[in-house]
Amino acid sequence: MRIYPNPVKNQLIITGFLQTAADLQIKITDVSGKTVTTGKYRKQAGEWNVQMNVTGFSTGMYYVQVINGRSVIFTQSLYKD
Repeated sequence: MRIYPNPVKNQLIITGFLQTAADLQIKITDVSGKTVTTGKYRKQAGEWNVQMNVTGFSTGMYYVQVINGRSVIFTQSLYKD
């Protein structure tokens, strides 16, 4: 999986590949662990992408998690410019 651009100003893009269809949750938290935003997405097998608007986020460090069911399958830090 990949997130870009990083640092981000307005629009964050998250891309990945799934072997089978899945219900994904994408959660963005600040450095204190507080959830800033979350979204649920039904994605089919193959390549997928999600665009998230982060314009209203304060400047600073965040963490992006992609969750499949109850398992965190991807975590990456993100800097909001």
